[in-house]
Amino acid sequence: VYDDEGGNTNGSAAAPSGGNWQRLDFNAMARADSSRVTGCELRYGGQSSRGVIEVAGSDPVVTGCTFTENSSDLRVENSPSLGANQTGNTINQGPGRPIITTLDHLQNLVFGNTIVPRADGRWNGIQVLSSTVDASWTLPTLPHGFAYYLSGATITVKGPSGPVLTIPAGTIIKSYFSRFEIASATEPGGLMADGVIFTSVYDDEGGDTNGSTVAPSSGNWQRLDFNAMARADSSRITNCEIRYAGTPAIEANGSRPYLDSCLIRDSGGAGLLATGAGAEPTAKFCTFQDNAKGIEARNGGYFNVIRSCFTGNTDFGVTVDAPGGDHGTYLARNCWWGDASGPSGFGPGTGDAVSDYVDFTPWYTTEACGDLPSDTPDRGAVPSVLVLEDAYPNPFNPTTTLAFSLPETGPTRVGIYTVDGRLVRTLVSGTLPAGRHTLVWRGDDEGGRPVAAGMYLYRVAAGRQQQVGKLMLVK
Repeated sequence: VYDDEGGNTNGSAAAPSGGNWQRLDFNAMARADSSRVTGCELRYGGQSSRGVIEVAGSDPVVTGCTFTENSSDLRVENSPSLGANQTGNTINQGPGRPIITTLDHLQNLVFGNTIVPRADGRWNGIQVLSSTVDASWTLPTLPHGFAYYLSGATITVKGPSGPVLTIPAGTIIKSYFSRFEIASATEPGGLMADGVIFTSVYDDEGGDTNGSTVAPSSGNWQRLDFNAMARADSSRITNCEIRYAGTPAIEANGSRPYLDSCLIRDSGGAGLLATGAGAEPTAKFCTFQDNAKGIEARNGGYFNVIRSCFTGNTDFGVTVDAPGGDHGTYLARNCWWGDASGPSGFGPGTGDAVSDYVDFTPWYTTEACGDLPSDTPDRGAVPSVLVLEDAYPNPFNPTTTLAFSLPETGPTRVGIYTVDGRLVRTLVSGTLPAGRHTLVWRGDDEGGRPVAAGMYLYRVAAGRQQQVGKLMLVK
């Protein structure tokens, strides 16, 4: 009513703005043969979470229209055409989100309409409502540097076929009170994310997505939840950042997700929680920073920590509630604990604390979180020849520790092989310093997939010397 198009209808000098009116609302019984909005202009309407056009279980034709300065523009869910009938429009983004929809409508709505972003880069989010992925799918890369925005939403990935949601590098997902549920106790599923930022909607990384000046804080969103049937071969988080999540940030609930080179920080609880029988996540070259706890295991859960860093975690760097059952001690060796003196708590130093039942020796004595080296030697005398120690435990399931000592600094290769000489996994290929080294093998191949039970060989080659040992994996 404040728009003077066609005359000053209300006699006011006030300028129009987004949200002055609400919407055109097409509900489930809207007639498909008589619900058409074509060639129209829609201005100054909508609400923060409700589009100026809202489609809920119906399928009106909305095409050739121009959206201008609405609080939100187009909200579509449960459309029989998956949004295909709501395309061909130009959306001049106003003070809100241009598209609000579910994952299965994204492709049509985001790429079938022309979105003109705000010049100031604010409100740069495509809002995703609660969705279920029941067939393997790759999340589209959004145009204009937009981020994905979740508010009170759950993204569930599960189904009889074991669907996998793949999130490509460069994606930013901002959330408020939302989570990802990967698999369930009865249906498999997986999540593959590489180079992705999972963060709070208040985090201005990549733009001011919610138009707020509130600072992000721990607990702004919930977690990545890997449930019992999460696929071990397709639950991998690499080169990602997980910020400002809840309690915990990542939960392995009877599952075995694999984290490689990730930064998990500012969560309200544990950065990584392993809970329940069968839980055995791996954190390799990861940094746990400014969480309440870095890694926690409870209720029979276990974990594998490989050369990771713990700094500024207020309660514990690593904590467990009981001995490791069949695994024995929890291993968190060759890690940086925030101080050269090592971990505090049950450790001797002043770094992040460890609880009882955690084997943390040896540890890094220089900060390595920015560039983790291949390995760090234990304290002890340097031998005159290559020394290979017996693996422990052996037989093992699913992890074993290999130890060896090098007489001098030089090129070193450590690999796992089948008895007929086929390479299974390279553990080290690079220059190592003289001294004793320990490595953990978790019974997986180069792709992180569990290998079959049986006899394997481990070979350490350093200069002109090499030693071979035997391993027995039991299941």
